[in-house]
Amino acid sequence: MQEFLDLLRNLWNYVATATGYVALGIRVTIIIVITVIIERIVTRYMRRLGQRLELGPDITNGLVVISRFFVLMGGIVALMEIGGLPSDWFVAFSALGGAAIGFASTRTIGNFIAGLYILASRPFHVNDYVIIKGTEGIVKEITINYTKILTADYKIVLISNQEVLGANITRFSPKEGEYCYTLDISFDHSLTKEELERILDKVIEEFSEKVSKRPHYAIIRLNRSERVYRFYLHFKNPEDLFTVPSEFLAKITEAWDQARIQK
Repeated sequence: MQEFLDLLRNLWNYVATATGYVALGIRVTIIIVITVIIERIVTRYMRRLGQRLELGPDITNGLVVISRFFVLMGGIVALMEIGGLPSDWFVAFSALGGAAIGFASTRTIGNFIAGLYILASRPFHVNDYVIIKGTEGIVKEITINYTKILTADYKIVLISNQEVLGANITRFSPKEGEYCYTLDISFDHSLTKEELERILDKVIEEFSEKVSKRPHYAIIRLNRSERVYRFYLHFKNPEDLFTVPSEFLAKITEAWDQARIQK
């Protein structure tokens, strides 16, 4: 009789243990399914956010990776809780690892934060013609870490976003789809104001077809030795800024030299 009772007791313990494993498996499955669903929702939201803010594909992918990381960490903590393992050591280890990574990659994190700030504040846009830290050219891409600028010799210059935030930025696009480039040119007093401006108007007339609207100018400085004029050139295509201003300057110089020789 005792043997029979022991058999029943062992059978009951086995069933209870098996039932516990089944319940644990069900809870693990539920957490995994919920984590996957949350990850899909967050990923879809981040991609739509990137399209709405007109972010580059690399920036959007970076945000997706970061969001996936946090969702995955949340799922791991939940699995450890139902498994009876304390999550305190995991949190402490993650904090320690994060601190170590932070000390090892302070510049990278700073660039990342600066990149987010640039994307939010928008001091310039892609395809803007700018001067940043002495580099002049067209902004081709704004990533989390770098701003990429196409220069006149068709090289791509990468400037870290931390340096961008601390630099003086000159932007040549006061209006959407229009770029205004200025040239300061000095002339001596060998020609009268009327003679000089007659030459300038003639060159401007020749260049009117190469710019989006007729160039104009104004005297910005005058002294005993020189007159300084500022010329305003307007463009629709930012790549025209690589060639047209230098052509305009060469034509002004040529006309100025001929006028002085004739006089």
